[in-house]
Amino acid sequence: MGLNGIDISSWQDDLVVGNMATCDFVIVKATGGAGYSNECFRRHANDTLAAGKLLGCYHYARDRGYEGSAEAEADHFIDAFKPYVGKAIPFLDWEADALNLGVAWAKAWLDRVKAKTGVTPGIYTSKSVLFSCDWAAVAKAYPLWVAQYPNYEETGFLSEPWTDGWDFGAWDSPLIFQYTGTGRIFGYGGHLDLDLFYGTRDDWRRLCAVAGASAGTKEEADIVTISRANVAAQIMEHLCTCSLHGYSQPGRHGTSGHCSVKTDAGTVKVTKGDRDCSSAVCEAWELALAGSPYDGLITRYNWTGGMREMFVGSGLFSWKPMSFDAQRGDIYLDEENHTAMCIRNDSTADLLGEFSISETGGIDGEPGDQTGRESWVHDYYSGSWDGVLHYNGKADVGGAPGGSGSGAPSGDVSELAERVIAGEFGNGDARREALGSRYDEVQAEVNRILLGGGSGIDVDAMARRVIAGEFGNGDERKRRLGSNYDAVQRRVNEILLGAGSSSTSMDVDAMARAVIRGDYGNGEERRRRLGSYYSIVQARVNEMLS
Repeated sequence: MGLNGIDISSWQDDLVVGNMATCDFVIVKATGGAGYSNECFRRHANDTLAAGKLLGCYHYARDRGYEGSAEAEADHFIDAFKPYVGKAIPFLDWEADALNLGVAWAKAWLDRVKAKTGVTPGIYTSKSVLFSCDWAAVAKAYPLWVAQYPNYEETGFLSEPWTDGWDFGAWDSPLIFQYTGTGRIFGYGGHLDLDLFYGTRDDWRRLCAVAGASAGTKEEADIVTISRANVAAQIMEHLCTCSLHGYSQPGRHGTSGHCSVKTDAGTVKVTKGDRDCSSAVCEAWELALAGSPYDGLITRYNWTGGMREMFVGSGLFSWKPMSFDAQRGDIYLDEENHTAMCIRNDSTADLLGEFSISETGGIDGEPGDQTGRESWVHDYYSGSWDGVLHYNGKADVGGAPGGSGSGAPSGDVSELAERVIAGEFGNGDARREALGSRYDEVQAEVNRILLGGGSGIDVDAMARRVIAGEFGNGDERKRRLGSNYDAVQRRVNEILLGAGSSSTSMDVDAMARAVIRGDYGNGEERRRRLGSYYSIVQARVNEMLS
């Protein structure tokens, strides 16, 4: 027995991870060669973590047209993998043109990724390759993800997939076994690679872990932790010091073309042209969070009066009085008029980065900074600030978002519970990680709110929350609904099967989506639970998946 999973690339750009109810883990292609980047990588990786599933990331060696040295290809992968250090297992995909490079090339890539991230990567290849070279040096240090297909017939997840024998060359056994490229599972209409992980969720998490510092070389200690506050400050400092950027409200999101900014999280591209005070600060943080599980919570498309709500509402910032000692990346805010970012904090004074006024003295500016003061870095000044938006470090690589101690979210338990219900902290393991040491008290309050606190529940409202996926499936749903399970589940069935509704087609669609989500199991279990509705619902499921 083990865990079921899939591996995907840009070929599955339309796949929605949240729909893959029966899937325990997802391994996503990040990069190839020394220059290819999967445009779907961040979305799929972030969705995997948000859905509470286990994550892996892989690099396709010697991707045609992007070939490079082992070191160059490793660095290209590391740049993409940085936001997921400590949260995912990295892999080297060794097939096709890479097979001509030799074992030494593969080991050089694996060694470099391990040295620079602190995470031990694995290697993926087909079983036949295991006997074509001497893999002993690799097998001693790195686990195996192996592929072997008995045929190309369609199949679902298998707990004991076929193999021609349990001889895996230099490896005693594989970590992961890929047994088909023509898999079919509920939640996606096309073929998928299906994989079996020989271990538990805890085993997977241990393989994601960053090793402790050893000899202390730069190679060993590199990029284990990335401060998103530093990245935001680095981007803001560029915006404020590069002459290509000036102040304008009408043109507050730049013009055309890009500048490249080197940051702790890699090279970031920013649009050339003008900003106003709020779009500059918001953009710096938007780009700083890109690639993290919190990607998209902050957007540049905001205004000064809406910043406090957006930043605090993200769960990544808290509102502090002016007596608070602002840190790098924190934001000074006058909610009616102006905002600036703390670029540096030291013993003398804060340095602020800000966009203030155009070269004309009004709001209309020409692209670029013509005065040297439209966008600039300077000493802190005592303005009409209302307070400070302080970053809590949750999105930093190497730490546990929302973990114990200072990483746990602050605020009243009732407020946090309402934010959980609104979907801000995700579900399952993602919620547990985000809430950290406050998980038990907040989840208890969530349960009390949703279950009516002993005063009786709104069964209809509860049923619709179940249909929306808030309470999971199977035993998890039973556990979370407790004594209310029978009444709520009965109403769920009534809603999905169209009881009392005149819109049969809509109800069949809803029921089909519930089947695809995994609510009604498979095979005979599904047939039993759907009863007389089985044929019509299953026909609609087949239509949706085709």
